[in-house]
Amino acid sequence: MRAGVGRGSLLAAVSARPGGWETFRLVPTNTRAQTPGRNGNGNGSSSDLNTRDLYGNYRISHLAADNGFLVRLGGEVGRAARLSIDNTGTVRASVGCNNMSARIRVRAGRSRVIEDTMSTMMRCVLPAQSVAERGISNAIKRSSTVERQGRELVFKNHRGEVLMRLIKS
Repeated sequence: MRAGVGRGSLLAAVSARPGGWETFRLVPTNTRAQTPGRNGNGNGSSSDLNTRDLYGNYRISHLAADNGFLVRLGGEVGRAARLSIDNTGTVRASVGCNNMSARIRVRAGRSRVIEDTMSTMMRCVLPAQSVAERGISNAIKRSSTVERQGRELVFKNHRGEVLMRLIKS
């Protein structure tokens, strides 16, 4: 199997023996129902989230593909996909290839990029790593809200579509 890159890309089953990272689960992203959450202080709802409520280390579980479908990260990429947010709002992420960083500000659940995503520029061994890195960068740039749903953080765009799901480590 392979996932293409770009707006007109297709999901294609072309390998005789797909590897673990070639497993795809398609999930609709247009769900607008919100699960009541709690902020990092233990009170309030996810709409009360501020940058300080996001501090910590996370595993990246899902990313939105170019076609809008939410894809669960699996195999080697899923095991390596990590993201952390520190007390300045600096986001650091990696899927086992390049190191990425950006700076965000969240107030009352609304997200804004303060410093755009920067990345090392090594050639990734797995094509899925490059695709996932692009998905992380897009999720950070295009998110307008961040919600807490239990142990998960969910980054959404202005239409309420999920761009990235994180699970607190």
